[in-house]
Amino acid sequence: MLFTGTHLTRYTYRIMWPLTHKKGSGRYGAIITIGSARITASWVALPPGGGKPVFHRTVAVRYPHYDSLDTPRFIKRMFGALMQAVLRLSELRSAGEIPSRFFRPDFLTCTLTAPWFIGQRRTIHMAREKDFRITSPLLRNLVEHELDAAREEIENTLSHGALWEEGSPYVTESAILQVRGNGYPTKAPLNKMVRELSLVLYVSYLSRPIAEKIRQVLLDSFPEAEEVQFISSTYAVYEGITHYLNPPHQYLMLEINGEITDVTIVRDLLPVDTVSFPFGSSTLVRTVAHNMGAPVEDMHTRMRLMANAHADRTGTTAHTLEQEVYQVANAWIDQLFDTLKKQSGGRPISPFAYLATDVAWESLFHTALKERAFELFPFSDKALTVHSLAGPEIKKRCVVKSGAQFIPLAALSALMHTVQPPIPIDVPQGMLYSVTTHHG
Repeated sequence: MLFTGTHLTRYTYRIMWPLTHKKGSGRYGAIITIGSARITASWVALPPGGGKPVFHRTVAVRYPHYDSLDTPRFIKRMFGALMQAVLRLSELRSAGEIPSRFFRPDFLTCTLTAPWFIGQRRTIHMAREKDFRITSPLLRNLVEHELDAAREEIENTLSHGALWEEGSPYVTESAILQVRGNGYPTKAPLNKMVRELSLVLYVSYLSRPIAEKIRQVLLDSFPEAEEVQFISSTYAVYEGITHYLNPPHQYLMLEINGEITDVTIVRDLLPVDTVSFPFGSSTLVRTVAHNMGAPVEDMHTRMRLMANAHADRTGTTAHTLEQEVYQVANAWIDQLFDTLKKQSGGRPISPFAYLATDVAWESLFHTALKERAFELFPFSDKALTVHSLAGPEIKKRCVVKSGAQFIPLAALSALMHTVQPPIPIDVPQGMLYSVTTHHG
């Protein structure tokens, strides 16, 4: 991401499966989000000319709640929920409850949250004594070489287990976030003559066995789509903020999933570092249920009602529950602050944050932050300001029909299909590498 004068410019170098653009008819497919607490699946139409994505129907399947986490059982729950969601999507199509055009889907997009992927920022630097030309094959070769090195590092550092089995990690996406020639941001990198070239990449990886099984589940049900495109939630959130929310140069991204919170520091409009800690909405429910001696499923229902102001908040039991919820939420904030302290390295952190979480829990976490961090944010001389991705800025860019739901992460994934077409780069057949330029 580059900043020159008053114009924000993005260069994205993506690895993705080529998507067919059908003139006049638009494109029809499914967007599936795989989280650590539930799976959502939506039939989505993308109108021609980059119009608003239309969500026709949505199904959501929660993982069963357990008193403790067990990785093999966690993976089994995810695939069980995925098969249920895909079956329900198929039933909607078979029952004629969606337009017939969905019988031959053009795309299947699968967006994953933590812990299903690993994301990292990487930097490439190339220097020569004489000027050289920036070309498509050069960019491709530099990124491919860096991806090979990154895979090897991940294979050597990961503790292999049920979640990350033996085998080369699968590249979910690779994007060039910034291009510099001779130390200066370049607006159009191709064909420029330079002596020094620097690239900042965002790369994410998925366990290959899990990726292959997800593909099998989806393509067995929807073989007409031919391929599955994977996206990491961090990249989808970052792209959405970049394109649609006019962000400040420094900010935080807080992704609260079922079992994990991802914290990303963004400086100079580039993600610097993402750190996770094991505390999310499902963790909150389990902890409160344990402290109150109540069944986890019952507590989940009561807390969701409370979070959305639908529960009776009078009486001793309701008051005790509310106190317990915010006490545990404060424990989440303590872990958030500890994580930021380690990430900061003694440097100030922007007090402007974007919150990405399930709509049902957004109010609860937002309120907890307001009560603690709005008054005291120890990493800046200003109070913390939190902007929700469940707000109208993203919602107004989609059409959500009766029977569908507004899922912020699914909406951001759909909007990624509508950005301006990429500038092709010479690549081997089968995959598309591209540089995309965006202005905001």
